[in-house]
Amino acid sequence: MDANNVVLLLNELEQLGYVTRLRDPDDRRRHMVQLTPAGAEALSLAEHAQEAIEDDVLKALDPDERATLWQLLTRALYGAEPVADDAYSATIASIST
Repeated sequence: MDANNVVLLLNELEQLGYVTRLRDPDDRRRHMVQLTPAGAEALSLAEHAQEAIEDDVLKALDPDERATLWQLLTRALYGAEPVADDAYSATIASIST
């Protein structure tokens, strides 16, 4: 994600009370992002909703077919992503739960 989009997303998540940001004591330029209990609950609800939607949409596929579809879509997604010139990005956040 673009760094500006990450900041906007974190601002919204923080306003909702789902995450907190703290300065990294070892590198004051970085923030450490921590999931709050409200954020953990929202994440759990979202994961359950996603699973229910997937089950409804993919109900015609057996488990092997679902696994194959997931593998193919993952490969297609990674193939479409731009390759980073640098393995390290200053926008990488440490997330702890």
